Amino acid sequence: MDEHLPKPRQQVRAVQTATSIASDAFSQLALWTAANLAGMVTALLILRRPFFRKVSKQVGIGRVGGRKPSANRSLAILSDAVLGSSKNNIANVFGPPRAAVVAGPVSENGDRYFQADTWYYPLARQGTLAMAIAFQEGYARRVEFFTAPKTRRLSR
Repeated sequence: MDEHLPKPRQQVRAVQTATSIASDAFSQLALWTAANLAGMVTALLILRRPFFRKVSKQVGIGRVGGRKPSANRSLAILSDAVLGSSKNNIANVFGPPRAAVVAGPVSENGDRYFQADTWYYPLARQGTLAMAIAFQEGYARRVEFFTAPKTRRLSR
């Protein structure tokens, strides 16, 4: 039965030398210094918070509660963002176009809408606003926004 028990090992006491004691003290001092410095920097940043907010507002970063752009302004912002973008970038953001216009024959390779020179995207969920993007050499060169014509009901 004693065969399965582990052999008793002699405990070796670690003898601390002067170098290991100095090393432990130095590492504790380094940690203490880093913690104190981090605490002081944090306290300084908290005290200077009004200054940083003022500077960030002047630069235009971190505007809290800013006004939303008007409908016309938001369309202009969207148009500026789209102009000059590649077909790949636009397809990654908006997905494949809901409609596209191709002038000429279409090859069977790949997505056919990539061969189109004009892509159409509906914009308003409830309404008739849409965006047309005209491409030249694979990059958006013109963006137009339009609404569908109103339909009249015929009286019976």
